[in-house]
Amino acid sequence: MIIHVNAADTTGAQVATPAEALEKLRKSTGEKKMIIHSGVYYGTSLSLTEEDNGLIIEGSKQGRGVLSGGIPVRNWLVDPETGWFYTDIPQVNGQQVDFRLLLTENGDYLKKARYPLEGELTHCTIFDKLEWRGSCYGGWGRMLTREELDHFVYDPKDFSDDFVYENAEVQVYHSWNESYTSVVGMDRETHTFYLDPPCGHPPGSFGHREYIVYNTVEGMTEDGRWYRDKKNGKIYYRPYPDEKVEDFCAIVPLTKTVIAFSEGCKDITIRDIDITAATTPVVTDVFSTEVMRGAGGFISLEQFGAIQGEGVSGILLENISIYKTGGLGIKLKGEDIYIRGAQISECGAGGVALTINTPIPENPSEETWATWPCVEGCRIERIGMDYYSAAAIFIDNAVARKNYIAETPYSGIVAYGDNLLIEENIVLNPMQKLNDGAGIYKLLDKNGTIRNNFVQRIDTGKKYINCKGLYLDAPGVGFKVYGNVVKGLFYPFHHHIGEPGTVWHDNYFEKEGDMMPTLHRTEGAHLVNNVFKCTGTLHFQAPIEGIAEFRGNVLRHGGEAVIYTETHGKVNEVTQPPCTFEADDSNSIERIIP
Repeated sequence: MIIHVNAADTTGAQVATPAEALEKLRKSTGEKKMIIHSGVYYGTSLSLTEEDNGLIIEGSKQGRGVLSGGIPVRNWLVDPETGWFYTDIPQVNGQQVDFRLLLTENGDYLKKARYPLEGELTHCTIFDKLEWRGSCYGGWGRMLTREELDHFVYDPKDFSDDFVYENAEVQVYHSWNESYTSVVGMDRETHTFYLDPPCGHPPGSFGHREYIVYNTVEGMTEDGRWYRDKKNGKIYYRPYPDEKVEDFCAIVPLTKTVIAFSEGCKDITIRDIDITAATTPVVTDVFSTEVMRGAGGFISLEQFGAIQGEGVSGILLENISIYKTGGLGIKLKGEDIYIRGAQISECGAGGVALTINTPIPENPSEETWATWPCVEGCRIERIGMDYYSAAAIFIDNAVARKNYIAETPYSGIVAYGDNLLIEENIVLNPMQKLNDGAGIYKLLDKNGTIRNNFVQRIDTGKKYINCKGLYLDAPGVGFKVYGNVVKGLFYPFHHHIGEPGTVWHDNYFEKEGDMMPTLHRTEGAHLVNNVFKCTGTLHFQAPIEGIAEFRGNVLRHGGEAVIYTETHGKVNEVTQPPCTFEADDSNSIERIIP
């Protein structure tokens, strides 16, 4: 049975909403296809079950249908004191809708109240009780207490006596991660904010004390901002001078997912449609909090996806567009899942999080990789609007191929799983907000291949720390890294706690100014036939046993000499050259004279 969804025409076999179509298709036998005609379908929240196995949802050939998780809210009023527009927060089952995304009717992303408007505040809490051992080596070394995670001391000069903490949400920086949580208590005598849920890491750890306050009147210092007054049940919007209250309409998200797959869903295809305006609640890094060891997870992965499912198989998402949504674009776990040609932008969290439960076989052939579950040919940009640890693509036991990624607050691609393939991706301007990540970041695995990718970061003057082009993190065994081009990164690659056998060959690394390829606590890496070109000092940093082979490389630099520095057990412990991996006659070394 084929059901057409067309709000403008409900005659014959056509219905007005996707929910109506799904109800009819469940009563049918044989083919099940839902065709979405052009138009916006507000308040959409489809929960697919095993009853829907074999379903196809696709757009019509004439225009794109838009499935929106929000509803239009009209009839705003004007606050006489401020001139701001306001209305009641919508309710579902007698409860205020919980959201942190607001759009205009024509799809513009409205900026929520932010204090300070630029930069960050600095809190006064320092966590120095424990040393971080690394995600693979016990985290903080012992169970953390809730008290170490659920509060920090603020600077009293930052807040007036009439600050309403009940509305406040805070983003607390750690290092490669952040916590986004709600303020549930404020002790004005001790200048302490109390937080729920607790942070994923203790506030003040890793030397970071930066934070931002959202959703309060203090953040309404420019036109176009909004906040949700939870205490009084109102939404306030500060209009631009040319906006009229009688014409204003905002889209308020009602649902955490627009399309949700329940466990057991299989053989479902969704193609050629648009999805927008889901939301996500305030949650923290579940893994970190449950284990209480500060494991190196990412809060963005705990958010809901506009498309979401777990325990699914045979899912194909093709040529869909997901934009302006509060959490992840796509979050799926299961078997035989393929995401191809998706366009994802302006998400509160990441673009795609794809976990395949079956590991890739050892020594995979090109044919195995070609048919393996993948994120392929997608365009993902401007994500992590609320959750800065967002990666454009997170994969576990999947292939990432031929994707275009731009403007991410954290890494472009984060990958887990043995024997996987990351190839022919373009990653532009990663690491706009957080620390210790990369254009392509790989963790905890062995025998993967990273080839023929392009990573570039253009220095726009924004603050960023410790950004790598390619990053193999612990333990990183037996990787093949070749044919990649990395431009504009001080750290073109970083190999961290790697075991012997990884080969870096035939890569091209280029930067204006200084460049430092680094291998820390790593053994037996091979650097063969790579090109390193920089106009400043070229500085290799590795332990004495870190590089087993260093031959055939082309070193073009603008410094007085190429520097080779040995590192020891701890990253910051170094001795001065000479080192055993100093380039021999098989390498071509030339100083570039400006």
